Amino acid sequence: MHEDTISYNNKQINIITIPKNTIFFKCITNKPNNNADIYGIQTGPNIYCLPRAHNVFFYPQPFIVDSNLYFRSPNRRFYIYKLNHDIRIISLLSATFSEQDAIDAGVLIRCNQLQFCNGLSGKHYDTCISHDFMTRFPDIIGCTRIVVADNKHYRSVKANTYVYDKSIFFEKKERFFVNGIPEIFMYPHKRHIDEDIFYDLSKKPKTPRVSYTLIKSVAHQPFIVDGLYKYMRSMIKSKRIIFDKGWYYYNYNYNYN
Repeated sequence: MHEDTISYNNKQINIITIPKNTIFFKCITNKPNNNADIYGIQTGPNIYCLPRAHNVFFYPQPFIVDSNLYFRSPNRRFYIYKLNHDIRIISLLSATFSEQDAIDAGVLIRCNQLQFCNGLSGKHYDTCISHDFMTRFPDIIGCTRIVVADNKHYRSVKANTYVYDKSIFFEKKERFFVNGIPEIFMYPHKRHIDEDIFYDLSKKPKTPRVSYTLIKSVAHQPFIVDGLYKYMRSMIKSKRIIFDKGWYYYNYNYNYN
């Protein structure tokens, strides 16, 4: 991970570059597809709108995904993505610059303060990159931060992780993420597009080129050694997925012969 800073409204903002082939994990419930990760918000039958401030949420480790989202939902689907290229995102992992500091500096804004897609607005508990910031730095497409509630829940159910092979999943987060496992949110495209984009899937539009590719989707319940974890175990033991300093990476140097 490369780190640098930029100046915005007389504040120094930490930026990290997450490299190509980094692996991200997420869970989706009660939906048969991941269209929102590509096309945005469904606004009608087969109609989607990708807001200029659309966020897609991920985690860099599978354990916390198992513990955080719709934990007891009967319909959970686990998605594993890899980055198609390097991305730059805001880092709020330092104790010296918090999410509230970023809001006060005008870097972030509560998503319910934004209007998009013909009158929709976001959720009050989510933050979005402000319009001014994304206009000035369109290549900075996301943010990483510690979500306290998610990590609190993770710690409360951590004892259940004994079912996993610790040598495979490297659950010792404290070595790399001192304050908890971070969440990442990002705009799907390589650069922010300063307009809402509408898609009519009934017309079978060309799939947009987004920043990530889905490499695995499987039904999965928390703390069960099922097809998902057998897949991950196989990928890591064969070195097709590698682990380094708290992050997973897809290994294109793997020798398939």
